[in-house]
Amino acid sequence: MRHVGLCLLAACGHAPAASHPPRSQERPYLKLIEPDNAWTLPIKTASGRYDQGYKTDQHAEGTVHCRVAKLERIGEASVARLACDKPYDDLSITGTWVAQPGGLYHPLGPITQPDDLATLVDDDLLITERPRERDHSHATDVANRRVEASTFGTGWCVHDKTSALGLDPAEFGDRRSFILCFDATGIIAASEYDTVASDKTWRSAQLGAHPPLEPEDPLAPSDDQ
Repeated sequence: MRHVGLCLLAACGHAPAASHPPRSQERPYLKLIEPDNAWTLPIKTASGRYDQGYKTDQHAEGTVHCRVAKLERIGEASVARLACDKPYDDLSITGTWVAQPGGLYHPLGPITQPDDLATLVDDDLLITERPRERDHSHATDVANRRVEASTFGTGWCVHDKTSALGLDPAEFGDRRSFILCFDATGIIAASEYDTVASDKTWRSAQLGAHPPLEPEDPLAPSDDQ
């Protein structure tokens, strides 16, 4: 009887492994288009210039607070404005986020009426409503743009990168890149990297405990590390 009692206490075997939250199967970006949601994340920023190599002039660590500052329904779309407190109010992830039946967009300009939704095309789509891996590239007269969606922990990341037409990855020039990662809790990480050819300056920002980095970011670990 004592042996049976011990078996019952120990379940006669190993305890079940801790379960992990399932990855969102539909609209993993849902928290971005709900009212009053907010996130506080650690942030690292750096900026500098390019002079025969990347030179860092400023480097700082702190905390950033971002929130859904405005949410409205326009046609079939949910249109949210994401705002972050100063001095981080100009991060690439701030501004307009649009969720339509097809998926999520982050237009540069405002969306204020149903006709504005027609400007959002497949080239702008970051992630589909029922998420799947995405890697879409297209070129204009002046730039190349690549948008990607990929899994990240129990969530997903979207990556939007624009660079001057013909710019080699190892070459300094005009480029803009941001990554935003989210799961069922909302924003979990983000990063951005910008370079400006005219004045040879660069800027990097990393949000969250373990943000995915743009490989060309001078703060990204090198392959031999």
